[in-house]
Amino acid sequence: MEKFNFGITMESTLNELISLLEQPTLLEEKVEELKKNESNSDEVDGFLTLYKLMNGDTEKIKSYLQETKKKVTQSAPKTRNISILKYAAIFIAIIGIGSFFILKSNSVDYYSKYAEKDTGLPVFMSVDKNKLDNWMLDYKEENFELALKEGIQLAKDYPKNDTINYYLGIIQLEVKQPENAFKSFNKIKAKESVYFEKALFLKCISLLETDKEKAKIELLKLSKENSTFSKKATEIIEDIF
Repeated sequence: MEKFNFGITMESTLNELISLLEQPTLLEEKVEELKKNESNSDEVDGFLTLYKLMNGDTEKIKSYLQETKKKVTQSAPKTRNISILKYAAIFIAIIGIGSFFILKSNSVDYYSKYAEKDTGLPVFMSVDKNKLDNWMLDYKEENFELALKEGIQLAKDYPKNDTINYYLGIIQLEVKQPENAFKSFNKIKAKESVYFEKALFLKCISLLETDKEKAKIELLKLSKENSTFSKKATEIIEDIF
């Protein structure tokens, strides 16, 4: 995505937060700092709420604010007495007031809608059994935040293990990290792998969250393949596109 520019001058703290969307680490530090501040403006609190709901995903936040900018531009009256800033502030303040209901009602969890939840495996081979058993237990008990940390470390220790990359991708979908999930599934390259077809399908699901046009292209390809998921890919295309 191209460098984000909200297009208007806002109150300094909010403007700083928006500029830091290009520097996720610094933004996270700033957000933690502002969480302790009891005198934030409604707009800043709105941004903090949005940051939380988007799980700190700066690309999603930028996309959401771009859409907000369009709405502001379309709805702001053509008058010199009321600046676009006021209307932008109203839109962002709404995030703080009712963001949970607004975002939840307008968003679709494509993973839950189209993919069957994997129940996990009882045994892993050729890897530290205790670590993997603990990881799978956390996964099965839906302790996804802990399972994510464990999975990331396991993927570093065993980068070519398809089982680890597959389940790490699933966990990343569960915690709303579709970009990272795509990367994990994309590591499964061998067609003879038991996870290859599943990973191919779940890559499409991941793309639905981030790039629908690319997702459509990949779903069309999958629909023409001799795959277990070809029919499902066709159904999704007909449903969404």
